[in-house]
Amino acid sequence: DGEETTVASAMLAGAFPKWRSVLPTAGVVSTTTLSRDSFLSAVRQAAITTSDESRGIKMSVSGLLMIMSGMSQEIGQSTVFVEVESMGADVAINIDPNCVVDWLSSLDVASSVVIDLIDDKSAMVLKSDTATCVVMPISKE
Repeated sequence: DGEETTVASAMLAGAFPKWRSVLPTAGVVSTTTLSRDSFLSAVRQAAITTSDESRGIKMSVSGLLMIMSGMSQEIGQSTVFVEVESMGADVAINIDPNCVVDWLSSLDVASSVVIDLIDDKSAMVLKSDTATCVVMPISKE
């Protein structure tokens, strides 16, 4: 109807949190590289049997093999094996598959993903050419 609307608000001032402190800079014991498609497919397959009570999926890296498993009493169990390029010690971590799927879905199809792990209590860092994602582990209890 030709009327103009003006919206005004006060400027917010403040310091951003030190988000870089969440990224582990030392102590990485396992570095794994795989394609975005392989990783996304494996996480989705393992997550099929998860529920809110099942506490996510377990992801473990052992040698040149990544094993992802999900389980719930209502649905059953799924286990997925993926061949990877890995260096370092064997590590296992429980993660929320939804966080990983969301991040992987935003990447270019041809991307490679590097996974840095320290232990089951530390953040998992996912890196591609264009983005970095930090995934906090889920408690086993």
